Amino acid sequence: MFAVAHRATEKGISARSVAVVQDNGAKQAKAPVINLEVEAERRRLSAIEQRRADGLRQFRRWGMPDWAVKIVAEVADDHAICPGEIAGRRRFKPIVDARREAIYRVKAVNPLMSCIILGKWFNRDHTSVTHLTASYSEATGAPKLVGYDISKTRARYIKRRDAAKAETP
Repeated sequence: MFAVAHRATEKGISARSVAVVQDNGAKQAKAPVINLEVEAERRRLSAIEQRRADGLRQFRRWGMPDWAVKIVAEVADDHAICPGEIAGRRRFKPIVDARREAIYRVKAVNPLMSCIILGKWFNRDHTSVTHLTASYSEATGAPKLVGYDISKTRARYIKRRDAAKAETP
């Protein structure tokens, strides 16, 4: 039987096992000293690695081949986000930028691949994939991979917005 003793040190909180005398008078050996902060950091890192693996597993469930999963993992690492965020529904700018780049880079490997297939792999509608690919091309100056003119869509949106503002008193 062991009891655990905690003590604060300059390096952080550490825990050590203290030998307890059994009923028969024999002592048990002491267990090694465990630094709780190092242990917590190890667990945190393993939790991050687990989230990363779960995100990549999600893409595989959607039928994405390994070469495309590697591209998604590279993009996620470049943007310092979890691949699960690229797969998710959140629309924060850093996540959307990473999602745009991942879709574009997968499409760039095989430009003849349909946006319907890409949509299945990224769990998005094919029109969303087309829009994301076109917006990435426009934002970065990369070659166009789809025949979708995003400037017309933006002009149409601005026209509707201005008409709605004019109707409001």
